[in-house]
Amino acid sequence: MFKRTGRMRRLAFVLPIVIVAILLPLSLSGDLSPASAGEAPTIADFVAKMESHPGLFNTYSSPEGRLFMEVSQGQFEKDFLVVVQIAKGNGEGFLLTGFPLVDAMMTFRMVNSKIELIDRNPLFRATPGTPEGDMVNLGFRESVRESFTPVAKDTEYGIYLIDVTGLFVNDWPNLADILPDQYGVGFRLDPSRSELASVKGYPENVEIEADLTFASSGFIPTVTVPDGKTLPVSYHYSITALPDEPMKPRLADDRIGFFTMTYKDYDQNAGPTDAVRLVNRWRLEKKDPYAPLSEPVKPIVYYLEKTIPTAIKPYIKQAVESWNAAFEQAGFKNAIVAMDEPDDPNFDLGDARYSSIRWVPAIDSIFAIGPSDIDPRSGEILNADILVVSDWVPSITGEKGYLKNNPPDAEKMEKMIALARQINPEDAARLCLYQESLGGQLEMLRDTLMADGVIGQDGGIPIEYVGAALREIVMHEVGHTLGLAHNFKASTLTPQDKLQDVSYTQQNGVSASVMDYNPANISMDRSKQGEYYNSVVGTYDRWAIQWGYTPVGDETLAPNPALDAIAGQDSQRGHLFGTDEDSGLGPYAMDPSINQYDMGDPLQYYQNLGPLVESLWSGVEDRAVRDGAEYWPLRNAVHYLLFQKMRGFTQMAKSLGGVFVSRVHKGNAEGLAPLDPVSAAKQRDALNYVLEAFRPDILGNFPTDLLDKMPTERHFDWASTWQFGSRFTYPLVDYLTAVRAQVLAVAFSPERLMRIRDEAFASSDSDPFTLGDLFDGFTHAIWGDVLSGNAPKDALQREIQNTYLNMLIKLGSNESVAGRPAGDEDVRDDLPASHLPPDISHLLPATSDVHALAFAELVSLNQAITDLLAKGVTDRTSYAHLLEAQNRIEQAINAK
Repeated sequence: MFKRTGRMRRLAFVLPIVIVAILLPLSLSGDLSPASAGEAPTIADFVAKMESHPGLFNTYSSPEGRLFMEVSQGQFEKDFLVVVQIAKGNGEGFLLTGFPLVDAMMTFRMVNSKIELIDRNPLFRATPGTPEGDMVNLGFRESVRESFTPVAKDTEYGIYLIDVTGLFVNDWPNLADILPDQYGVGFRLDPSRSELASVKGYPENVEIEADLTFASSGFIPTVTVPDGKTLPVSYHYSITALPDEPMKPRLADDRIGFFTMTYKDYDQNAGPTDAVRLVNRWRLEKKDPYAPLSEPVKPIVYYLEKTIPTAIKPYIKQAVESWNAAFEQAGFKNAIVAMDEPDDPNFDLGDARYSSIRWVPAIDSIFAIGPSDIDPRSGEILNADILVVSDWVPSITGEKGYLKNNPPDAEKMEKMIALARQINPEDAARLCLYQESLGGQLEMLRDTLMADGVIGQDGGIPIEYVGAALREIVMHEVGHTLGLAHNFKASTLTPQDKLQDVSYTQQNGVSASVMDYNPANISMDRSKQGEYYNSVVGTYDRWAIQWGYTPVGDETLAPNPALDAIAGQDSQRGHLFGTDEDSGLGPYAMDPSINQYDMGDPLQYYQNLGPLVESLWSGVEDRAVRDGAEYWPLRNAVHYLLFQKMRGFTQMAKSLGGVFVSRVHKGNAEGLAPLDPVSAAKQRDALNYVLEAFRPDILGNFPTDLLDKMPTERHFDWASTWQFGSRFTYPLVDYLTAVRAQVLAVAFSPERLMRIRDEAFASSDSDPFTLGDLFDGFTHAIWGDVLSGNAPKDALQREIQNTYLNMLIKLGSNESVAGRPAGDEDVRDDLPASHLPPDISHLLPATSDVHALAFAELVSLNQAITDLLAKGVTDRTSYAHLLEAQNRIEQAINAK
């Protein structure tokens, strides 16, 4: 694996800057050997017949397909950035255009008669010439990426020419080691079928693209390439200058969500940590330093690519410039500007001096991504580009029937994330997956608009709805390029009675932040519908930008009173912050108010969402399928609605043993503590809601006759939405059982069980929520029919009874439970459509109280089953189910 050095490429996901300027010959052959030191020709003579590309480093391409680069003495020991991305992939896994592979701070150094390309290590620092500096140099060495013998030189000016062909026609990020994990076969780079594709020089950067061919050891299981033995991949290299004078850095504050550049400072001998975290932000300076509100010397400018549709462009421009309201709070007027790409042949969006928003095509994919180039010395954002896939519009309008949240999609997403972690772990942690569940959100909005009569079966969604959705998406991605991380607590900060109040939301936002994953704001009362999406940045966004960009004079790497005063407002309702590591369903996601795709009070939101879905069952067939059309889109529509109805149960299970988490500091004005356990009353309210997932009538008024009208697409080829590994008929029982099993996995995760135990022990509440309440509630919800003397009525109930019984046996036994820790990728916000019930065996050994309670539940169930079997069970399947359950329970009890 390559060595990562610093975070020069911050991203919500990633966007390529690909400029193909000069197509080079396909051959890498040629007899251009390096000359000895005494025979080195002049550079002018050597490159006389080559194409020149003047820029940060002057480069020359030969007729034989080689690339040469000038390095002057003035460029030795002068740091620059190298960013490597996928320029062209095949659309599978991480092989996506713009996916980040390498980011490094590098420099050239003359060593004897050779020139070395040095890979700097900015993660460990100390003052040179001090004992600490010597220690860092000895303990954390720089890497020599490549060594070059000059092929020509200009002695008078101290300029050397080196052959860099092999540097760029190379598997720099070592994809050959990663690709087997994606395809199951080995790969190697084939130099004979790899070549430089384009070179472009600019004053502050050089852009190089290489077309590579990876030969495989076996057949590659993909339809995206015609030859099953080779995989073509193109790399894009950006070599970018760093500012002569680094920006004054700003220390990060954990109360406010900014991306950071982190390093260890070995000069520090005091304090709780030697980690230094620098905020990622643009260099904004006031024209008038003394004015409360001043235009910047150099505004942040985003150029809108010509490919953006004319009808869409105003919404994207609004998305960019809506951030000016936040910058005004920091003292800047017109700090951020959206401009059309100039109609000038000399203007090129590949130039690192320009930031852009681009509109690109993709196949069966919807996403928007926004990376930034970062100076690791200071955290300064040097350049940012946002990529918006054109299929956003068909997705929003419902013109494409993507079946999101189906098993293949979920598996591909998990695989891509896992591989991304291998390639670039820290950047992978910053992947923005706003699109992952948005398909279901947009489908429900489309259904609602059709039910309201706003759009007809054959009509598209009006542009104002499409534009509003896209505007919020771009606002979100622009926020990332300004340095902001996600804030998944923000959507809960808007008072419930203000969500449909347009006068309120146009001032404060529907959500307190566009950096949340916000759902469409659909009102249950269709006569009182407000804004569906944020039209302005929220109160948190304005506060965060105020803290990040307010000038505070001669800034040093020390706490600043002015910034502390701003950050000290963190406990105000609109300023609360919770980000990626706080969300989801993992062991540290203990705060039930930090979620994705909720709005207002989470419990109330999900309680309202169920009836909204119920109201949409009526007429769903006519809305999804036109007369004379295929039936398979109905499967998509039904699945979207089922997913929306069911997803709240797993989210609200976080309230059990939950803890409200804040980032307040000691001495905060409200005297708050960073951890506030969810009250027993709120836990019981959440439990009552969660247990509704196990009701026999969980489907409500779902018209089951629709199941006969929900086939997969009947074109059984590679382009079909039907995947050969999934069920042809809709797997309703498996899907509902999987949701229920996921609720169990969350509610009975070991960390949660221990928190419930500990909180009950430490609580001053006279009636705390206990482990006994948890077990009793789930046992009666799942096995209540048997405990009441009745056999389970159907397969759905038998399946979840069996799943719960497996868990009780595991928790009630003495054996140590092996497997992965709770909270891993098995527990996902987006549950696949036909996914077998997740294995609960990853639960860790339980406490003695949990052992005892599980054992007691088994004894109680065994007695109830024995009594029921003695009374007689007429249904053959239910009889077999109970008999088998009794046998397993008795084995577990006897083993105890």
